[in-house]
Amino acid sequence: MPTAAFDEIFADVPPALAGIGKRLEQAILAVHPAAVAVPYPGYKSVNYGFGTRKNAEAYAYLVPQKDRVNLGFYRGAHLADPPDLLEGSGADLRHVKVRDETAAGSEAIAQLIRAGVEERRDALGVAARRASDGTGEKMIGQE
Repeated sequence: MPTAAFDEIFADVPPALAGIGKRLEQAILAVHPAAVAVPYPGYKSVNYGFGTRKNAEAYAYLVPQKDRVNLGFYRGAHLADPPDLLEGSGADLRHVKVRDETAAGSEAIAQLIRAGVEERRDALGVAARRASDGTGEKMIGQE
């Protein structure tokens, strides 16, 4: 089930693009179930992170475009990207142009999301919960 933030931004998006966006949000929440989703109607984007502060606590964003959904990373220039999916030339921001649900659910996308979550978690000093200790922020796939 999509978050309210997702629904706000993707409400008027064509069904095919909304499906891509939903699959991307599912991928984000599969890695970081406690992600805070925040809509930014002025930017037509929904951000995901450890809190509501876009530039400090968010690690990723979704932006519907005419023929795709961009999955962006606020510090994407600093993430490992072995499949070479990230695009952009700025100091920090990078994005992936996702054109179908299969790509949205790929392991390569999941790896980028994990890298984005880990970068922000480490920068914020958020303790990741491990299965054995039950403390801190829950993140799937981190051992």
